Amino acid sequence: MHLPQDPEKIFEKAFVEDVAVFVANGNFGKDAELAQPIEPLYAIQAYISSGIKYPQTNGEFEKETPEATYEVITQVLPKLYMNTRKTLTSVSKSCHKFKEEALDGLLFYPKIISSYCENALDALESKESGLVQQLKVLTDTKYDKVTPGEEDNDFNDAKELAIFSLGEMQIQAEKHKQSISDLKQKVTEFKAETDSNRGMAKDLDATYSQKVLVEGNSYESVLDFVGGQLKGMEEKLNTANERYEEAYDQEVSVINNSSPSWLTRFSTPPGSREGSYPVHILEERTV
Repeated sequence: MHLPQDPEKIFEKAFVEDVAVFVANGNFGKDAELAQPIEPLYAIQAYISSGIKYPQTNGEFEKETPEATYEVITQVLPKLYMNTRKTLTSVSKSCHKFKEEALDGLLFYPKIISSYCENALDALESKESGLVQQLKVLTDTKYDKVTPGEEDNDFNDAKELAIFSLGEMQIQAEKHKQSISDLKQKVTEFKAETDSNRGMAKDLDATYSQKVLVEGNSYESVLDFVGGQLKGMEEKLNTANERYEEAYDQEVSVINNSSPSWLTRFSTPPGSREGSYPVHILEERTV
């Protein structure tokens, strides 16, 4: 029973060399780093961090942005509020879902690979129960001429232990394979959702950027119209405030220039110092 080459070299290639493409410098363990550019992962993380800031439900959106705020513009673009709500809540739902279910797995998937490889190497290299040690026994040339089934206890023990070790490794391999498969499925779904949301966002941006005619006035875009509305409201508020201040000043002037009969009775008597009456007396009389 001969392997084509030394067992240690076979496993070294399978669990170290071949896997090194996934992690930097083949550095397995909890500090494993991706051996590929991580900018795309950072971009995904940034997108999700922004997306989850939007409302997830229609109710949350309507609470933050009441439909009444779109009252004027929806006369020209009836679906603008609905499409805005639909797009932003869709982005938020997708980002929240991926963040909760798969983001950590995507960012740290090298650990899935490295942990399996570390465990596999431990199982292979253990001096007493390692698979490499058992394979050395099983491939010993002294068994080449032995009739199958008549091998000694060393051979049978090594065979039994090797089968057990391979079985455990297979179980772990299937477990990690399923983890990777689940992660791949979630990433695929997230990409499809993101593509769909990107399409809606582009359409929404085009709507907000288009020229509009509202109540006979032309605006370069919806945002320009909104800005004009805000400016108009600010001007009206300033005008109202100015009128209030003018009216207030006029009222104060009238009061100051008037001399009610009750006030003349408290005018400064002959020989008295002007303004010598206590202020509280006048205050009581003016109430």
